[in-house]
Amino acid sequence: MNRFTTFLLIVLFSCPIIGFSQAAGNFFYNQKAKVSSSSEAADFSGGIYQTQTYNNAGYYEDSWKTPQSDSVMHLNVSVMMNQRPDAWVMILGLTQVGESMEDTHEKINSRISALKNGLSGDFEADDYYIDFISQAPIFGMEVEKKLFSKNYVEVPVGFEVKKNVHIRFESLETADEIIMKAAENEIYDIIKVQPIVEDKTVVYDSLRKECIALLNKKKASLEALGMTLSPLFNALDERIYCTYPIHQYKSYLSYLDHTRQRLRGDERLVSTASSVNLFYDKRSDASFDKVINPLMHGPVLQFTMDMRLSYTMKRIAD
Repeated sequence: MNRFTTFLLIVLFSCPIIGFSQAAGNFFYNQKAKVSSSSEAADFSGGIYQTQTYNNAGYYEDSWKTPQSDSVMHLNVSVMMNQRPDAWVMILGLTQVGESMEDTHEKINSRISALKNGLSGDFEADDYYIDFISQAPIFGMEVEKKLFSKNYVEVPVGFEVKKNVHIRFESLETADEIIMKAAENEIYDIIKVQPIVEDKTVVYDSLRKECIALLNKKKASLEALGMTLSPLFNALDERIYCTYPIHQYKSYLSYLDHTRQRLRGDERLVSTASSVNLFYDKRSDASFDKVINPLMHGPVLQFTMDMRLSYTMKRIAD
């Protein structure tokens, strides 16, 4: 095989890799250096029964601290549920300055009242909460002249008051209305939007039922293979977790190709700086046995439950 043939084969086998990196989008282009053999995409549990060495992206190995034993057998299941919040709370930040304390409080309270009055009638008094943050004097420099010298002295020239407004709403469409009315009253600081689930026990009860059903299915599969489960005793453990949308936003750098050729001879290329953007990256469901509401899109609450059924088997005498 000559050198040209060897080079051609290398190029041909490299093409699918190049194509994948381009088709994965800008985020993959910026994060490809972080991809390793331990990534979620490369992890496949495979099989019905997993022992203590079960590796689901390192999830069970990190969560369950039971020591390794040749007389203990484990059945592990993991279920995720994507859930829409029942309501949201938006926190807006206000800062007001004035010449006197009374004047400053009057101005900031007037802006808050204008915001509340400008919103539609869907809001009730309990949907608002005013959180007082701070008040402090503002100092300026005043020249104190003496006969042979002058000093710069700090003197109070005004006051600054900070307050936060918490607004509860049940529809995401309402968020646009709140933001627009806030801007009309010179309120631009959107601190946080917190999702709320009224009763988490209902969610975890559903997850628990799914986990138990999966454990019974795995146990039946083992018995169908001729494995008799007659332990001295067994134990059941579970772990729950909730992932909030605010923790799943990631940044990426927009990829702009400055090396393209000009379309016309008289066209002039202008270099544009790359910009940093944010996007919602839902937690991957690759390591879960079952996902409830998998097609739900947009920012959601992601509830998970891991359940482990441990069998302590009778040791055969040596």
